[in-house]
Amino acid sequence: MDEVRRAFDQVIFTLIERAEADPGLGERTDVLALLLRRRPADGTGMSRQDICDELVTLIGAGHETTTSALSWAFERLRRHPDVLAELVREVDDGGSDFRRATILEILRVRPIIDLPGRRVSAPHFDLGAWRIPHNHNVFVSLADLHENPEIFPHPERFDPNRFRDTKQPAPAWLAFGNGARRCMGADFAIAEMDIVLRTVLQNFQIHTDSAADEKSHFRGVTYAPKRGGRVVVTRRK
Repeated sequence: MDEVRRAFDQVIFTLIERAEADPGLGERTDVLALLLRRRPADGTGMSRQDICDELVTLIGAGHETTTSALSWAFERLRRHPDVLAELVREVDDGGSDFRRATILEILRVRPIIDLPGRRVSAPHFDLGAWRIPHNHNVFVSLADLHENPEIFPHPERFDPNRFRDTKQPAPAWLAFGNGARRCMGADFAIAEMDIVLRTVLQNFQIHTDSAADEKSHFRGVTYAPKRGGRVVVTRRK
């Protein structure tokens, strides 16, 4: 992971050099130009490393994640006409509860980020019967956790109703992490997915079929449908 980050930073450093040499930088509206022109009250600009950190957050946490989650949403709805029909009825009635439950279920059955890890900074960390030494990493398989039948009965089913009448999903639902390290953009991501799904369902008919599930494909940051979550739509009359 450290090698990947260094390679990413080098790409950004190259783009920064090109942008700084661009005579039209002051008129550019791209994110990199905005970051380079940013000047706090003390007149100092952002360091190159600060800009890299901002772009990692934007690309990895603010764009790629929600895009992949929405791809899975359409991939799942194409193959579950009963869920899709209920969503359409709800959106026509002005509701949103089942749509939110569907989003949570999508993120359960298709976690877009798997195996999040933490490095042990203490002399050791006791995890059940194991003692993890200092500077070792601990990874959690969210996909396996979300398929635990003791927590999610019949985990193989795509069933949004398991989240329909609950304000919060089970503690073992960790699509955005939990506790102090829960993703700060979690609520925004769910709201963004909700708006996109509502808009699509209001304006388009998604056609369902019996096509095989799309396989999961790792895109370097997230897991997404290998074929992009393909669906056929027609405009609603």
